[in-house]
Amino acid sequence: MEPNLKASLVFLEKLTLRPIELDLSDAKEAMEAGLERVDLEHAVMVGCMFNSMNRLVDAFGADLSEDESKRLGNMLNMAGHAVGRSRKKKDAPIGPDLPDFVGNILQPIREEPGDSPVEVRRSIEARLSSAVGALREQPEQELPEELATFVDLIGDDVWGLTDEHFDNLKEMGWSEEAIYEFVYTASMAAGVARLEVGWRWIEEAYSAA
Repeated sequence: MEPNLKASLVFLEKLTLRPIELDLSDAKEAMEAGLERVDLEHAVMVGCMFNSMNRLVDAFGADLSEDESKRLGNMLNMAGHAVGRSRKKKDAPIGPDLPDFVGNILQPIREEPGDSPVEVRRSIEARLSSAVGALREQPEQELPEELATFVDLIGDDVWGLTDEHFDNLKEMGWSEEAIYEFVYTASMAAGVARLEVGWRWIEEAYSAA
């Protein structure tokens, strides 16, 4: 395996599995292995998008709806265009536009009406962002224990979700549509927060070089 590819995979593995442990030394190791900043940024962007998509698919254990497939396709298309442009210029895929990029992805969670209250979705986002060390301020309220357990599993151990976890939320009075929104919110928050964490350490390591 080429050193550059290995360095990317090592960084991505830790960002995916142990994001709270990622720090400046990890980005410096990638840099010292000869990995260019733009290439590591590309790897992190793609990896974090798949962090979100895999959680959605694993949580439902079934094919995504047509609307959700289109939403995820558009998200990947947006990321792909950014990567494609930057490959020609050797610039960062999103660079200083990271807040806008993140905001566009999370806007439906934060603002759009749905079967679940916006305040609850924002609290789910805040909970999972905080769990991986993303430095963003979002309003947060205490989540009921059953819902907190549900979203924590999506964030950290989605394969541990069972029918019982879904049934618990239904017994609390949440509709299937609201539960779907919880899964979507948690999946997007888990992936985007990892993007922010990875980007922060990349910025710090390569800017100081």
